[in-house]
Amino acid sequence: MLTDSGHNTGRSPLSVASRLKDAGVVIDCIGIRGGPEDVDQELLKKIASRNPDGSIRYCFIGDQQTLIKKYESLAYHMRPV
Repeated sequence: MLTDSGHNTGRSPLSVASRLKDAGVVIDCIGIRGGPEDVDQELLKKIASRNPDGSIRYCFIGDQQTLIKKYESLAYHMRPV
């Protein structure tokens, strides 16, 4: 999920994320827009899945090149289910 963390419409993102995670969907959250202080990092961390080691699958990325590298890494590790 790539987001500016603005919840604009629809159901609560936390409840939707919870249902998706319960169904086995892994959610990687990437905050963008200005700086880390410009996104709701606490909300995004709650939405994001956790790795087996307990770390949260959230990060803030403030520049295009790093964002491209992150998506390339995510795509490389995806496996069809």
